[in-house]
Amino acid sequence: MARPTAPSLWLPGFDPAAPTLPRPVEQVCLTVSREPAEPVEVIDVENLIDVEQEQLVDTVRANWRVVATATEAAPRILWPQLIRADLAHLTGPSTKFEANLATITLLRQIEAEGRPASTDECQVLRRYTGWGGLPASFNLEAAESAWAERSRRLQAMLNAEDYESARASVNNSHYTEIPVIEGIWQAVERFGFTGGRILEPSAGIGHFIGAMPRNLAERSSVTAVEIDRVSGRILKALYAPGGVDVRISPFEKTPLPDHWFDLVIGNVPFGKYKVADVSNRAYARFSIHNYFFGRALDLVRPGGLVCFITSSHTMDAQYDAVREHIASQAHLLGAIRLPKGTFAGIASTEVQTDILFLRKRQRAEAVEAKWLKLGTVPDSLRHPQCYERHLPINAWYAEHPQFCIGRIRRESNGYEEVPIAVFEGDLEAALAERIALLPAGAYRPVAHKAAPLRVVVPAEAGARPGSYRLHQGRVHRVEGSEMVDVHDQLNATQRARLTGLCAIRDHARALLDAQLADEGDGRLGHLRAMLNGTYDRFVSRYGCLSTRANALAFRRDPDYPLLLSLEHYDEEADTARKAALFTRRTLTRVVEPSTAGEPAEALAASVQWRGRGPSSGVAGSIRLTWPNCLGHPKLRCWRHWPERGRFSSTRPTGNGRPPTTTCRAT
Repeated sequence: MARPTAPSLWLPGFDPAAPTLPRPVEQVCLTVSREPAEPVEVIDVENLIDVEQEQLVDTVRANWRVVATATEAAPRILWPQLIRADLAHLTGPSTKFEANLATITLLRQIEAEGRPASTDECQVLRRYTGWGGLPASFNLEAAESAWAERSRRLQAMLNAEDYESARASVNNSHYTEIPVIEGIWQAVERFGFTGGRILEPSAGIGHFIGAMPRNLAERSSVTAVEIDRVSGRILKALYAPGGVDVRISPFEKTPLPDHWFDLVIGNVPFGKYKVADVSNRAYARFSIHNYFFGRALDLVRPGGLVCFITSSHTMDAQYDAVREHIASQAHLLGAIRLPKGTFAGIASTEVQTDILFLRKRQRAEAVEAKWLKLGTVPDSLRHPQCYERHLPINAWYAEHPQFCIGRIRRESNGYEEVPIAVFEGDLEAALAERIALLPAGAYRPVAHKAAPLRVVVPAEAGARPGSYRLHQGRVHRVEGSEMVDVHDQLNATQRARLTGLCAIRDHARALLDAQLADEGDGRLGHLRAMLNGTYDRFVSRYGCLSTRANALAFRRDPDYPLLLSLEHYDEEADTARKAALFTRRTLTRVVEPSTAGEPAEALAASVQWRGRGPSSGVAGSIRLTWPNCLGHPKLRCWRHWPERGRFSSTRPTGNGRPPTTTCRAT
């Protein structure tokens, strides 16, 4: 067949000159039909190039319909379902320790052989319980010889990096009981979630994923994040073959797209410490469990769900700044207070917890304030042995006591006495009763567009994490060592503001760097003119840098304080005058002095630049050596002699270690 030389008018995919399709075309057939419901002719081909050109042309000219029909694809391979029997008989610390070691041994074998785990091996891997309930596993000098021996076995099994990662997980490696996980999935289905993009930001070895209902798993794409190296590798061995995107890294350092996920679910880590997030996000300084809420609400789309097990302090903390931030982003669908002992089985912890169900607010939804403040425990919730009349609890529980499992009394949590829910009945049945009270159909599904092609753009050298950058005319944000495209998440006004603010920041940085590099006046004048012009154009359109609208647009950038320093803002008059940087040199390069006029000046310079007393450099330029120091009228000097263990102005007898010098100007 002759190849056409003119531009082809063929329908896409039918051009004889087109390259061969990358996958076997026997998956595709051409159904030619006058009526879409009644195929008249099926053309079976090995390759579309083999189809006669005249046959296709005649078909099209006759107004017949050409439909490309894909054959039925192979069914998706899912991971084995996690059931309660998989975790049976994990009752004591020694049993859990041995199960953990067996899991690690099997994991190393699977990784060495480079193969997926079999069904039987998956059952062994799922019995890993982490180290949260086994802190004695890292005590090499334990008083109990059996645990000291176990600690040595564990240390010998893991390399240094894995060992430190496992030891660091002791505070938060508490896995969730299967009945609680199943209850949360029941709540998710009650809200109307039928599948979509799911994120588990603190996945452990994937109990939430393993216990996911099959009908949801078949219709969902799952991303799982885990900080611990050993747990993350087990997670990958169990669920990566089923299509789960596993990221072994801290949640705060994992690049994930904002407003992307339909559901964020899991059991977040608890603690009064903060994560190492250097961004200027409003939640960056929250305690770790509250930080997970803040970032999850950034990542979930409007109308999507966040379902977390969290510390009761999220709801009961005296200060409501965290709850105000969450309420500004999401609507509280419901909360369930779990009783003491809920996680005593697998996790070996008695911590007081809540399950919070949130739906990210859409623009038209109003902010609610019913659960921001604290109330007092109502009589119906107070334990018979509790005689305190004004026991604090979140106002939402005070108004909806039916969502608290058990009765409240004050007990010690190891640090202080706090309100604790105590329950002695059937926890699984009680949880099911509370889930049945949650609002049905609260989830807001959307029709997803195809996932955009993710192009990795390396961050510029020296780019600060969280800062905005412009790349090929699009707004990006620095996440780790990459720049993430956030252009489509912003409206036109936000893009224009960020573009102008980035230009001002970059010109200001360039001018400051030129000053420190001791550039000439000509170069500084050019950079200063660029900064003035960029600033004037921006202010004429969007107002002063310190206005609220500009602050909302740029406050997450770590260089926002630099922009605020460029003007002296009068809040009452809403006016600003430029800082000195716009008109003159404000920085001078600091150079190490080569001479000094006085001993005290030499001493100060020596300590500043060398971090030690006079022995060389500036001090040497005026002969400020040890013998001269001792006899100098304006200096009092001592030397620390290790043999004497004290300071002295004289050398001890005998040969000893070199002394250190201490001087003070008089």
